[in-house]
Amino acid sequence: MKIKHFKAYVCALFLPLACMAEQEPFVSLQDNQIECFCHQEDERVGRQAIDLVLDALPSIRDEFGLVQRQKITLVISTSDREFVHLTQNQIPDWGVGAADPIRSVIYMKSPRIAKTDDAFSTILLHELSHVLLGQHVGEFRVSRWFDEGLAMLVANEGRWWDVWRVARASQTHHLVPLHQIDDVLRFRKSKAALAYQESKLAVDMLSREYGPSIYQTIIRNMDRTLSWEDAFELSLGISVDVFEDSFFEKMEYRYRWYFLFDFPVYFSLVIVVLFIAAYVAKRRQSQRQLSIWEADSEHE
Repeated sequence: MKIKHFKAYVCALFLPLACMAEQEPFVSLQDNQIECFCHQEDERVGRQAIDLVLDALPSIRDEFGLVQRQKITLVISTSDREFVHLTQNQIPDWGVGAADPIRSVIYMKSPRIAKTDDAFSTILLHELSHVLLGQHVGEFRVSRWFDEGLAMLVANEGRWWDVWRVARASQTHHLVPLHQIDDVLRFRKSKAALAYQESKLAVDMLSREYGPSIYQTIIRNMDRTLSWEDAFELSLGISVDVFEDSFFEKMEYRYRWYFLFDFPVYFSLVIVVLFIAAYVAKRRQSQRQLSIWEADSEHE
Protein backbone atom coordinates (compact mmCIF):
# COMPACT_ATOMS: atom_id res chain seq x y z
CA MET A 1 0.00 0.00 0.00
CA LYS A 2 1.61 3.23 -1.15
CA ILE A 3 1.37 6.86 -0.16
CA LYS A 4 1.03 8.79 -3.39
CA HIS A 5 3.37 11.54 -4.54
CA PHE A 6 2.92 13.95 -7.49
CA LYS A 7 1.23 12.06 -10.38
CA ALA A 8 1.64 8.67 -8.80
CA TYR A 9 1.78 9.55 -5.14
CA VAL A 10 0.19 11.96 -2.69
CA CYS A 11 2.97 13.75 -0.83
CA ALA A 12 3.70 12.38 2.66
CA LEU A 13 6.03 14.02 5.12
CA PHE A 14 9.27 12.36 6.03
CA LEU A 15 9.47 11.37 9.67
CA PRO A 16 9.76 14.64 11.64
CA LEU A 17 10.32 13.34 15.15
CA ALA A 18 9.73 16.79 16.53
CA CYS A 19 6.12 16.69 15.32
CA MET A 20 5.53 13.71 17.56
CA ALA A 21 6.80 15.44 20.66
CA GLU A 22 3.56 14.77 22.47
CA GLN A 23 4.14 11.04 21.99
CA GLU A 24 6.64 8.81 23.69
CA PRO A 25 10.06 9.33 22.01
CA PHE A 26 11.16 7.03 19.21
CA VAL A 27 14.10 4.69 19.57
CA SER A 28 16.46 4.58 16.58
CA LEU A 29 17.85 1.19 15.53
CA GLN A 30 20.63 1.57 12.97
CA ASP A 31 22.08 -0.56 10.20
CA ASN A 32 23.99 0.38 7.05
CA GLN A 33 21.00 -0.49 4.83
CA ILE A 34 18.00 0.29 7.03
CA GLU A 35 17.13 2.47 10.02
CA CYS A 36 14.15 1.68 12.20
CA PHE A 37 12.27 4.14 14.40
CA CYS A 38 10.04 2.53 17.01
CA HIS A 39 8.89 3.00 20.58
CA GLN A 40 10.67 1.22 23.39
CA GLU A 41 7.98 -1.43 23.79
CA ASP A 42 8.45 -2.39 20.11
CA GLU A 43 12.24 -2.44 20.14
CA ARG A 44 12.32 -6.21 19.80
CA VAL A 45 9.91 -6.04 16.86
CA GLY A 46 12.11 -3.37 15.28
CA ARG A 47 15.24 -5.52 15.51
CA GLN A 48 13.40 -8.51 14.06
CA ALA A 49 12.11 -6.30 11.23
CA ILE A 50 15.64 -5.16 10.37
CA ASP A 51 16.85 -8.77 10.29
CA LEU A 52 13.91 -9.75 8.08
CA VAL A 53 14.63 -6.99 5.56
CA LEU A 54 18.36 -7.75 5.43
CA ASP A 55 17.66 -11.46 4.90
CA ALA A 56 15.11 -10.77 2.15
CA LEU A 57 17.03 -8.22 0.08
CA PRO A 58 19.35 -10.69 -1.74
CA SER A 59 16.52 -13.01 -2.84
CA ILE A 60 14.34 -10.07 -3.93
CA ARG A 61 17.26 -8.76 -5.99
CA ASP A 62 17.94 -12.13 -7.63
CA GLU A 63 14.33 -13.14 -8.30
CA PHE A 64 12.68 -9.81 -9.15
CA GLY A 65 15.57 -7.54 -10.10
CA LEU A 66 14.77 -5.05 -7.34
CA VAL A 67 18.11 -3.70 -6.13
CA GLN A 68 18.35 -1.46 -3.10
CA ARG A 69 19.75 1.90 -4.18
CA GLN A 70 19.50 3.92 -0.99
CA LYS A 71 18.98 3.48 2.72
CA ILE A 72 15.49 2.52 3.86
CA THR A 73 13.66 4.00 6.84
CA LEU A 74 11.12 1.93 8.78
CA VAL A 75 8.71 3.55 11.24
CA ILE A 76 6.64 1.38 13.58
CA SER A 77 3.61 3.16 15.06
CA THR A 78 2.32 2.28 18.49
CA SER A 79 -1.21 3.65 17.98
CA ASP A 80 -3.74 4.12 15.19
CA ARG A 81 -3.64 7.87 15.75
CA GLU A 82 0.11 7.97 15.30
CA PHE A 83 -0.09 5.87 12.11
CA VAL A 84 -2.77 8.16 10.66
CA HIS A 85 -0.63 11.21 11.52
CA LEU A 86 2.53 9.81 9.92
CA THR A 87 0.75 8.67 6.76
CA GLN A 88 -1.14 11.96 6.48
CA ASN A 89 -4.49 10.16 6.61
CA GLN A 90 -3.93 8.70 3.12
CA ILE A 91 -4.45 5.06 4.12
CA PRO A 92 -7.93 3.47 4.53
CA ASP A 93 -8.88 2.15 7.94
CA TRP A 94 -8.29 -1.45 6.83
CA GLY A 95 -4.63 -0.68 6.07
CA VAL A 96 -1.88 -1.61 8.56
CA GLY A 97 1.18 -0.76 6.46
CA ALA A 98 2.19 1.90 3.95
CA ALA A 99 5.16 2.96 1.89
CA ASP A 100 6.46 6.30 0.65
CA PRO A 101 8.65 5.03 -2.22
CA ILE A 102 9.96 8.49 -3.14
CA ARG A 103 11.61 8.87 0.28
CA SER A 104 12.20 5.14 0.86
CA VAL A 105 10.08 5.13 4.03
CA ILE A 106 7.93 2.25 5.29
CA TYR A 107 5.23 2.88 7.89
CA MET A 108 3.90 -0.07 9.89
CA LYS A 109 1.44 -0.46 12.71
CA SER A 110 2.89 -2.36 15.63
CA PRO A 111 1.68 -5.99 15.66
CA ARG A 112 0.31 -5.16 19.12
CA ILE A 113 -2.36 -2.91 17.59
CA ALA A 114 -2.70 -4.14 13.99
CA LYS A 115 -6.04 -5.81 13.34
CA THR A 116 -5.28 -8.10 10.42
CA ASP A 117 -5.07 -11.75 9.46
CA ASP A 118 -1.73 -11.15 7.74
CA ALA A 119 1.56 -11.52 9.57
CA PHE A 120 3.66 -8.44 10.32
CA SER A 121 6.52 -9.95 8.30
CA THR A 122 4.30 -10.46 5.24
CA ILE A 123 3.08 -6.87 5.25
CA LEU A 124 6.61 -5.56 5.81
CA LEU A 125 7.93 -7.44 2.76
CA HIS A 126 4.98 -6.13 0.73
CA GLU A 127 5.84 -2.54 1.61
CA LEU A 128 9.55 -3.22 1.07
CA SER A 129 8.76 -4.17 -2.53
CA HIS A 130 7.01 -0.81 -3.07
CA VAL A 131 10.06 1.05 -1.76
CA LEU A 132 12.56 -0.92 -3.84
CA LEU A 133 10.51 -0.44 -7.01
CA GLY A 134 10.21 3.26 -6.18
CA GLN A 135 13.99 3.51 -5.93
CA HIS A 136 14.15 2.33 -9.55
CA VAL A 137 11.38 4.39 -11.12
CA GLY A 138 11.46 7.52 -8.96
CA GLU A 139 8.49 9.80 -9.51
CA PHE A 140 7.41 8.15 -12.75
CA ARG A 141 4.09 6.32 -12.75
CA VAL A 142 3.82 2.53 -12.72
CA SER A 143 0.44 0.86 -13.08
CA ARG A 144 -0.79 0.00 -9.61
CA TRP A 145 -1.69 -3.57 -10.58
CA PHE A 146 1.96 -4.27 -11.48
CA ASP A 147 3.25 -2.59 -8.32
CA GLU A 148 0.79 -4.38 -6.02
CA GLY A 149 1.04 -7.71 -7.80
CA LEU A 150 4.82 -7.66 -7.62
CA ALA A 151 4.62 -6.78 -3.91
CA MET A 152 2.28 -9.71 -3.27
CA LEU A 153 4.65 -12.10 -5.01
CA VAL A 154 7.63 -10.73 -3.08
CA ALA A 155 5.72 -11.23 0.19
CA ASN A 156 4.27 -14.57 -0.94
CA GLU A 157 0.78 -13.34 -0.13
CA GLY A 158 -2.55 -14.88 -0.97
CA ARG A 159 -4.93 -17.41 0.53
CA TRP A 160 -7.12 -20.01 -1.14
CA TRP A 161 -10.27 -17.97 -0.57
CA ASP A 162 -8.69 -15.03 -2.43
CA VAL A 163 -8.43 -17.24 -5.52
CA TRP A 164 -12.10 -18.22 -5.10
CA ARG A 165 -12.90 -14.52 -4.92
CA VAL A 166 -11.34 -13.97 -8.34
CA ALA A 167 -12.97 -17.12 -9.72
CA ARG A 168 -16.42 -15.99 -8.63
CA ALA A 169 -15.86 -12.47 -10.00
CA SER A 170 -14.67 -13.83 -13.36
CA GLN A 171 -17.81 -15.91 -13.80
CA THR A 172 -20.16 -13.13 -12.72
CA HIS A 173 -18.31 -10.54 -14.83
CA HIS A 174 -17.31 -8.50 -11.80
CA LEU A 175 -13.53 -8.49 -12.22
CA VAL A 176 -11.97 -5.10 -11.58
CA PRO A 177 -10.39 -3.71 -14.79
CA LEU A 178 -6.64 -3.57 -14.21
CA HIS A 179 -6.40 0.12 -15.03
CA GLN A 180 -9.01 0.89 -12.32
CA ILE A 181 -6.81 -0.67 -9.64
CA ASP A 182 -4.94 2.65 -9.56
CA ASP A 183 -7.77 3.75 -7.23
CA VAL A 184 -7.54 0.74 -4.92
CA LEU A 185 -7.17 2.89 -1.79
CA ARG A 186 -10.68 4.20 -2.43
CA PHE A 187 -12.17 0.71 -2.65
CA ARG A 188 -14.10 -0.96 0.13
CA LYS A 189 -12.19 -3.79 1.79
CA SER A 190 -13.76 -6.67 -0.16
CA LYS A 191 -13.26 -4.99 -3.53
CA ALA A 192 -9.70 -4.07 -2.58
CA ALA A 193 -9.00 -7.72 -1.70
CA LEU A 194 -10.24 -8.72 -5.16
CA ALA A 195 -8.08 -6.04 -6.80
CA TYR A 196 -4.96 -7.16 -4.93
CA GLN A 197 -5.48 -10.81 -5.90
CA GLU A 198 -6.11 -9.86 -9.53
CA SER A 199 -2.88 -7.88 -9.45
CA LYS A 200 -0.96 -10.89 -8.18
CA LEU A 201 -2.44 -13.18 -10.83
CA ALA A 202 -1.69 -10.65 -13.58
CA VAL A 203 1.95 -10.30 -12.54
CA ASP A 204 2.22 -14.07 -12.16
CA MET A 205 0.84 -14.42 -15.68
CA LEU A 206 3.69 -12.24 -16.95
CA SER A 207 6.21 -14.70 -15.53
CA ARG A 208 4.37 -17.76 -16.85
CA GLU A 209 4.09 -16.44 -20.40
CA TYR A 210 7.33 -14.45 -20.76
CA GLY A 211 9.65 -16.16 -18.28
CA PRO A 212 10.74 -15.26 -14.73
CA SER A 213 13.20 -12.62 -15.98
CA ILE A 214 10.37 -10.47 -17.37
CA TYR A 215 10.18 -8.44 -14.15
CA GLN A 216 13.84 -7.49 -14.41
CA THR A 217 13.36 -6.68 -18.10
CA ILE A 218 10.44 -4.33 -17.42
CA ILE A 219 12.26 -2.60 -14.55
CA ARG A 220 15.43 -2.25 -16.63
CA ASN A 221 13.43 -0.76 -19.50
CA MET A 222 11.77 1.63 -17.05
CA ASP A 223 15.25 2.93 -16.31
CA ARG A 224 15.77 3.40 -20.06
CA THR A 225 12.45 4.81 -21.26
CA LEU A 226 11.14 6.48 -18.08
CA SER A 227 7.61 5.50 -19.19
CA TRP A 228 5.60 2.57 -17.86
CA GLU A 229 3.64 2.08 -21.08
CA ASP A 230 6.74 2.25 -23.30
CA ALA A 231 8.76 -0.02 -20.99
CA PHE A 232 5.92 -2.57 -20.91
CA GLU A 233 5.52 -2.66 -24.69
CA LEU A 234 9.27 -2.76 -25.25
CA SER A 235 9.55 -5.71 -22.86
CA LEU A 236 6.56 -7.78 -24.03
CA GLY A 237 5.94 -6.62 -27.56
CA ILE A 238 2.31 -5.81 -26.74
CA SER A 239 0.61 -2.83 -25.14
CA VAL A 240 -0.72 -2.72 -21.59
CA ASP A 241 -4.29 -2.59 -22.95
CA VAL A 242 -3.79 -5.74 -25.05
CA PHE A 243 -2.34 -7.54 -22.03
CA GLU A 244 -5.33 -6.53 -19.89
CA ASP A 245 -7.76 -7.92 -22.47
CA SER A 246 -5.76 -11.15 -22.62
CA PHE A 247 -5.71 -11.40 -18.83
CA PHE A 248 -9.49 -11.13 -18.59
CA GLU A 249 -10.00 -13.79 -21.25
CA LYS A 250 -7.63 -16.17 -19.49
CA MET A 251 -9.26 -15.63 -16.10
CA GLU A 252 -12.69 -16.43 -17.51
CA TYR A 253 -11.33 -19.54 -19.24
CA ARG A 254 -9.33 -20.74 -16.21
CA TYR A 255 -12.31 -20.52 -13.87
CA ARG A 256 -15.03 -21.58 -16.34
CA TRP A 257 -15.88 -24.65 -14.19
CA TYR A 258 -15.87 -22.69 -10.96
CA PHE A 259 -19.67 -22.70 -10.66
CA LEU A 260 -19.52 -26.46 -10.06
CA PHE A 261 -17.56 -25.86 -6.88
CA ASP A 262 -19.12 -22.63 -5.79
CA PHE A 263 -20.50 -23.34 -2.33
CA PRO A 264 -23.98 -21.85 -2.76
CA VAL A 265 -24.44 -23.63 -6.10
CA TYR A 266 -22.93 -26.87 -4.81
CA PHE A 267 -25.08 -26.73 -1.69
CA SER A 268 -28.19 -26.21 -3.81
CA LEU A 269 -27.30 -29.16 -6.01
CA VAL A 270 -26.74 -31.34 -2.95
CA ILE A 271 -30.17 -30.37 -1.60
CA VAL A 272 -31.78 -31.23 -4.95
CA VAL A 273 -29.96 -34.58 -5.14
CA LEU A 274 -30.93 -35.42 -1.55
CA PHE A 275 -34.55 -34.48 -2.27
CA ILE A 276 -34.65 -36.74 -5.34
CA ALA A 277 -32.93 -39.57 -3.47
CA ALA A 278 -35.43 -39.26 -0.61
CA TYR A 279 -38.33 -39.25 -3.08
CA VAL A 280 -37.03 -42.36 -4.86
CA ALA A 281 -36.40 -44.16 -1.54
CA LYS A 282 -39.86 -43.26 -0.29
CA ARG A 283 -41.46 -44.44 -3.52
CA ARG A 284 -39.58 -47.74 -3.40
CA GLN A 285 -40.60 -48.22 0.22
CA SER A 286 -44.22 -47.58 -0.73
CA GLN A 287 -43.99 -50.07 -3.59
CA ARG A 288 -42.51 -52.73 -1.29
CA GLN A 289 -45.26 -52.14 1.25
CA LEU A 290 -47.88 -52.38 -1.48
CA SER A 291 -46.38 -55.66 -2.66
CA ILE A 292 -46.53 -57.08 0.87
CA TRP A 293 -50.20 -56.10 1.19
CA GLU A 294 -51.03 -57.66 -2.16
CA ALA A 295 -49.22 -60.88 -1.17
CA ASP A 296 -51.14 -60.99 2.14
CA SER A 297 -54.44 -60.54 0.25
CA GLU A 298 -53.68 -63.43 -2.04
CA HIS A 299 -52.97 -65.77 0.92
CA GLU A 300 -56.26 -64.82 2.51
